[in-house]
Amino acid sequence: MYAWLAASLFALLIATGLIMAISRAMAGRIHDLVGAMSQLAEDNAQVAIPCQDDTNETGKIAQALTVFKASLVQRLRLEAEAALVHEQTAEKLRQMQAQHEDSTKELAFVVDAVKRGLNQLYDGDLTYRMSERFPENFKSIRMDF
Repeated sequence: MYAWLAASLFALLIATGLIMAISRAMAGRIHDLVGAMSQLAEDNAQVAIPCQDDTNETGKIAQALTVFKASLVQRLRLEAEAALVHEQTAEKLRQMQAQHEDSTKELAFVVDAVKRGLNQLYDGDLTYRMSERFPENFKSIRMDF
């Protein structure tokens, strides 16, 4: 009877040891996977995905994380491209605004000069000539006046 009790106790100790070893190994793998998940959640696309070679559930989780990582890499790439396009568009807009301001100033100058010329003609001065230098786009107006 004591032999049977000793054998049962021995088997129980071995089973407990195996359960502890398996639990510890699984907990370590899951801890590593959770760490990788946390890094992916923080947009770290450089994180290494552990347990990819496992054939059990941790391997399946690792495969899913690999898909998430690929999606993260693509999203980060698209965001970088969008930021570049946004900056290029903003620069183009600044250039167009500057051109518009320059054109508006040139047009205001020409309108003012023509107005002075028309006032001179209205006052009877038929010899009035515009002596101001006109912008290139408006030279014909000065020449025709």
